[in-house]
Order: sequence, then structure tokens, then C-alpha cells
Amino acid sequence: MNGVSCRALGPLFDGARDGTLSLEKLIRGLDVSLDHLARPSNRIPWDVFVELMERLEDQLGGPEGLRRFGEEHVAADSLKLFKFVGRALSHPRDIYLMGARWMGPSLFPMTTAEMSERPDGTLIQTLTINEGHRACPALFHILHGSLVSAPVALGHGRSEVLLDLDPCRAIYTIRPQTTSKGWPGRIFRSVRARIAFPSMLRELEKQQATLQENYREIHKAHDEIAAQAADLERVNAIGRQLSEHIDLDRVTNVLIRVLLEELGFNGVELSLKRSPAPSENDSETRNEPPRFFRRAGIVEGTPSRRYDLKAAGRPLGALHVWCGDDRDEWAPEALLDRLVPWISMALDNARTYESLERYTADLEQRVEERTARLLSANHHLVREIEERKRATDALIRSEAQLRASERLASIGTLAAGIAHEINNPIGSILAAAQLAQLVRDGDEGDDQVAHSLADIVTQARRCGEIVRSILQFSRDERTEKWACRLSDIVGRSIRLTQSFASDHDARVHLDLPDRSPWARVNPIQIEQALVNLIRNAIESGSDHVNVSLDERASEELALIEIRDDGPGVAPEERLRIFEPFYTTRRSTGGTGLGLSVVHGIATEHRGALKIDSASEGGASILLELPTCPEPTRPFDEKPDPADPTGSTP
Repeated sequence: MNGVSCRALGPLFDGARDGTLSLEKLIRGLDVSLDHLARPSNRIPWDVFVELMERLEDQLGGPEGLRRFGEEHVAADSLKLFKFVGRALSHPRDIYLMGARWMGPSLFPMTTAEMSERPDGTLIQTLTINEGHRACPALFHILHGSLVSAPVALGHGRSEVLLDLDPCRAIYTIRPQTTSKGWPGRIFRSVRARIAFPSMLRELEKQQATLQENYREIHKAHDEIAAQAADLERVNAIGRQLSEHIDLDRVTNVLIRVLLEELGFNGVELSLKRSPAPSENDSETRNEPPRFFRRAGIVEGTPSRRYDLKAAGRPLGALHVWCGDDRDEWAPEALLDRLVPWISMALDNARTYESLERYTADLEQRVEERTARLLSANHHLVREIEERKRATDALIRSEAQLRASERLASIGTLAAGIAHEINNPIGSILAAAQLAQLVRDGDEGDDQVAHSLADIVTQARRCGEIVRSILQFSRDERTEKWACRLSDIVGRSIRLTQSFASDHDARVHLDLPDRSPWARVNPIQIEQALVNLIRNAIESGSDHVNVSLDERASEELALIEIRDDGPGVAPEERLRIFEPFYTTRRSTGGTGLGLSVVHGIATEHRGALKIDSASEGGASILLELPTCPEPTRPFDEKPDPADPTGSTP
């Protein structure tokens, strides 16, 4: 017997009825309900009771309020239990003795109550909370009040009670007061006891009869529960047998054996709905009637019972059983009623496993077929890739050969301009040498000779760079690049094409900005590209060719535009105009290599070449080159490797 009896909480409900207490506030946040507390047969944990007492002390205002509450409610409520017994008692000490004996084992099993009497009639009652339980001083204060007023309800006077309190123990010193003294009082109490005894006996016999009837009902309920527990254990055992197998035939064999041998049915017939094929939906077979699946035993006549088998709301089939006339007293149908969910679950699991096997086999077949098709496609793809790779390799080799031919053709195209370019520095060299010869014997001869020699060295280096650049281009070597002023390169390109323009009655106009942009380029290659573009414009039949230089500072790009007034470029020709050997002037000797060479030079310099038709007619070709910062010591020619400052002689 664990916990405090809810019978001890009767005074709390009395206090709630007369407005003294608020039970809802007392139990707020506790793991207990008012309905549970209102049932005297229930019990609550000691810790919950202690929390209730502490909250009650807060509501009543401390120990003195608890004592008054005990006087007003607890004693009166406790005396209801002595309605017939208590009035036959002859002295208040008998009340205290009965209370001590009843309170410990019944209401508060976690407490120990002891009672002793002194020679002068003073009673000493000790109440101790057993070890391992929380202290509850509030309970001791409530019992203090109840001990004071308990004898009043039986016609005695109020007792004088002193309390000696420890956290887990209370010692009450009780001095009872009785209103009956001497031999007349003893006679009166004896007569009262003799009159009350028959009523008490009748009440006890009535309660005994009630207890015996309750015992019989409890015994009957116990037998029923034991029988149900045995049935449930048997159902669980059979269910475990059915669940051990996943194959539908094995599950069916176990089911028939259980029904015929263990439950004693004469015959069994099982019908199941058809499982949907992999290509069907479950809804297509839902409305089909169950089909015969298995039959065993004697199945003549009308079946005794029919059970519809369902799983997760889906119909599985039907189970028919036949019972014999000589069956046992117990009805196997009742056990089968509990077993039907197990049967449905086992059959559904087996059918699901069977469906999964079919789906798996179908999926494996599809995977094999798809794998075979993928392998075949992969073989064709590998062969196609190999063929394309061979074609690509051949195309790369052909393109390399075309590039070599293109470089050689470009060298012939630039021959006239290069001869003119080299002729100028050679003329300068000759003039400087003749001047040095003339003035060497004069007064200022030494300075003039030194200046002439410096000019000779500069022009000789220029000739060497021109020749070396041509050799690098013909050998497909990667050219060196350095910071150059683009206006100088554009100007030299115009001078290289002046004689060609004069021969074709064309004029070349140059438009340069006030401040020239700088770019990290190879000037010989850029000159070659510009010469090709200007010659193409002249050869297209243009009378005027305009060459302009501009800078787009926000994008760090330099723009060189060559615009002519010729026939322009048709839209369908722009897609192929940079392809090697593509030309629209093959009848007049065009090779189709010029623009391809220029496009390669622009790409090598991380630039771009764009072509479009001008708004006023003709063609517009734009060469874009990335710019670079102007060097601290500018130079127009390639810097001398021996001079780290980059200055020219």
C-alpha cells in the first residue's frame, strides 16, 4: 500500500464547499486531478501530498491557520468513520487510541504512530515520518487542531494539547476532558454502550455482507481477466507462429494447422483477392471478388462463420470455418475473433513479399534489357568518338599545315612594305656615315661623328628587329612583347602602305588622339596586322580609307578602327571571313589568308577582331587590344636586355 489515501483529503473538499479553500489553486501544476482526489479509494504520492500541505499553509496563513482548519474540519470529518463505533466508547482516550491505530496503517502508511498514558491520565502521542520521506510540518499542525476538538463531537470537552515539533516528528501531550464523573457517569456510559452495541453489530454485519459481495464480484472479474489473459497469450503465440514466415504458402499451411488442430475446427476455406500485376494499379483489383485459394478439412454445407480479412483498410479476402457438433464447451469462434487481425497482417505481409518478388523480377528484367541497350549504344558511341577523334587529329594536322602556308604567304604579301621600311633606316645609316666623313676634320667633328654613329647603331638595330620578327613568324615562334605607344605603330603602318595606296589611287587618312594609349604588344606583328587590314580595304575598291585610334578607359581597351567606302561585307560572309583560304577575290589573286593572320595576331595579344558594315556604306574593322600603364621611361623600340631601365641608345 503506497501513497496517502485520498480519504484523508476529505476536509479539503469540505473547505472548498464552504469557500475556505480553492482546490484548483492547490493542485495547479501538480500531476494530479480533482477527479482523482475525489475518489476515497485512490492514493497519491507522498511528495504530491507534501506539496498540497505546503500550498494549504500558504492559503490559510501559516501554522495557526492550519490548527484552526484541523479543529473545524478534520476532526468532524474523521468522526464520520466512528459513526457507530465512536459513540460506544466510554472515555476520550479510547478515541485517541483508535485514531492512532487507524491513521498509521490506513491513511498515512509512511508514518508511525505511538500512544502512551501517564499515571495522571495524560496521553503522549508520537507521530514520526518514516526515513526516506520528505518532512511535512503542515500535517502535524493540522493534526494538532484535530486532536483538540475530536472528543467534542462525542459529548466530551475539548482536550488540552501541547505540540513539541521536529521536521519529521511531532510529540503531542494530550490532557483529555470528560463531562461524566463518578459512578453515575460510569453507569451512564455503560448503559449507552449497551444500547449502541446492537446497532453497531447490525451495521458491521451489513458492511460484512457488502464486503463479501464485493469480494465475489472481484473474484469473478479476476477469473474473467485471467481467462482473457490466457486467450490473449494464446493469440500472441499463434500470431508469432504466423509471423515467423513470409512465404504465402507457408503462412497458409501454419494457419490451416492452427485452425484444425489447435482450435478444433472441422474445416477451413481461404479465399484471397488477386494481387495486382506490376503494370496494374491496386484500384483495378479492389472491386474483384475473392478467389478460392486453399481448402482443408470437412467443408460440407454452409460454413459456421465467415470472416472478412482486411489490412490497412484494404480487403484481402475471406475466411470460412466449419464447426463440428461435438466441439468442446469453450467456443473457438471467440478466440478466432481475436486472431483475425493477426491472420490478416500475416497474409498481407506474405502477399506484399510475393508482390515485391514479382516487381523485383520484372525490374531486373527491365534493367537487363536497358543495360543491353545502353551497352550497344555505348559501343556505337565509342566507335563514333574514335572516328571523330581521328577526324579531329587530321583536321588539326591540316590546320597546322595551313597555318605554315599562311605564314609564308603573309611574308610574301608584306615583302614590299618591309623593303620600304628597311630602306629608310639604311638611307639614314648612309647619310649619317657620309656626314661623318665630311665633318670629321672640322672643329666640331668629334661631336658630329659621335651623333652620326649613334644614329647608325639605332637604325641598324631597327633593321635587325624587323628581320628577326619575320624569322619568328615564319618559324611559328612565340614573339616577345613590351609596352609600346600605339600611335607610333599606327603611324608606321600608314607609311608602309602609302606607296600601295598611291598605286591604287586611294587615300589613307589617319585620326590620332591627343594622348596615345599604351599596350603591351609586339610592334612588328601589330604593324603586320594593320598593313594587312589597310591593304584589304584598298584592294576592295575603296577610294578613301580612314584609320582612327581611340581608348575605352573604363574597359582598359585600345580601339583601332579601319573604315573604308568600298562595297562592304555581306552578312552571310561575316561568319566565314576569318576562316583560312576563304576569299571573295579569288579571281583577282586573293588567297584568303590575310584576315586569318590578323585574327591570329589579335588572339595572341588577348585582343579581338570585329567586322561590321559602316552606317554610311563600306566596311568597318575594329581591332581591340588591352591597354597597359605608360612606363616611367617610355621607349618606342624593344628595350635593350643589357639596360634594365628600358632606355634606348
